[in-house]
Amino acid sequence: MFKVLLVDDEELALISLRYSFPWNEYGFTEILTATDPQEALCLLIEQHIDAAFVDIRMPGLTGLELIAQARQAQVSTCFVVVSGYSDFSYLKEAIQLDTLDYCLKPVSSEDITSTLEKVSGRVLKNRLTQDPVRFQALSQDISLCGRYLEDLLTGQTDCESLTLLYVRTENLLPLLREADLHSLKRFLFPGPREALLIWDHPVQISELEDAFASLCSSCLMLLDYSRPRADAVIPVLKRLRTECHNRGKDDTGLVQLPAVSMEMADYFPKMLSYLEVHYAEKLTLQDLSRKFGVNYTYLSQIFKKSTGQSFSEYLTRLRLTHACRLLEETEQKISLVAEQTGFSDYHYFCNVFKHAYSMSPLQYRNTVKKRTDIEREKVPDEIL
Repeated sequence: MFKVLLVDDEELALISLRYSFPWNEYGFTEILTATDPQEALCLLIEQHIDAAFVDIRMPGLTGLELIAQARQAQVSTCFVVVSGYSDFSYLKEAIQLDTLDYCLKPVSSEDITSTLEKVSGRVLKNRLTQDPVRFQALSQDISLCGRYLEDLLTGQTDCESLTLLYVRTENLLPLLREADLHSLKRFLFPGPREALLIWDHPVQISELEDAFASLCSSCLMLLDYSRPRADAVIPVLKRLRTECHNRGKDDTGLVQLPAVSMEMADYFPKMLSYLEVHYAEKLTLQDLSRKFGVNYTYLSQIFKKSTGQSFSEYLTRLRLTHACRLLEETEQKISLVAEQTGFSDYHYFCNVFKHAYSMSPLQYRNTVKKRTDIEREKVPDEIL
């Protein structure tokens, strides 16, 4: 789930650090080691390393110099300094480099447990705060999404289908620990309580039910499939997120979304992408049928079959999803939020919103703000 790099020029010290402590209990399932600081720097720059434990005194490049160069390369790794010297000047420089902790050798079980708790918390927080931007970019930029898929499928020539599982849950850590045991290829965090799990092969719903049996009652899990092409993946990403936000906050369980028929495979994703961009405009199903050259009646039937909703229901839910985002992320007036998301009538917007979420737009904004404030109070100072 998390990747950690251990750096020490002494082989025995590395062996002790690697095998003496419960890394797996704190989510560190991939452990890399390096005795050469230059090699360690290359690993930090070329790979996504979540955390690194670095010895402070090494020949050629000290641990602090290694961390400084990694920071210059925009590496976001969470660093912990390991040293046999309780020198205040070292500690001061380590703090200036934004290291999370400073451990003295020999590292005791008590010390490492405390440190691992802090590190896993910081790593998870980093993932949650960084990946929403990445998810948004992947779902909009076909070139970026294409490069992401090339990286994901490096060396594979026989991949015909990706499995995507979009999960909403209050506690992501148990989910990720469980997913890591079932050949998971990648995961992203579209939101603070949302995760997208990706497999590079078809996974049947029965397999996922068995794998996540203990979590299904507390999570909403939406299953979809995609061809491993950017123009196919992007509409699926948008569909999954929209469907997640369209469902009630108390909905749980594993749901396989209706498949898009092969005859619609070429142009239906383009329609969904078009709606994602133009949702705030005045749109009708007739407009869509004319734009894409599809019979109106046939399109109405296919839309219902593929999304489980009528066109007007889907468009309304899409607009409400974007309205929620504006309410959460901006201080704009409610009337302006309504206008920017395609609702020309303010009172109609409020009525539709309340019917969908059982609260007014203002109550929703205040509830989200209050929840965010509470969550921040719960996060230990060292994680903030």
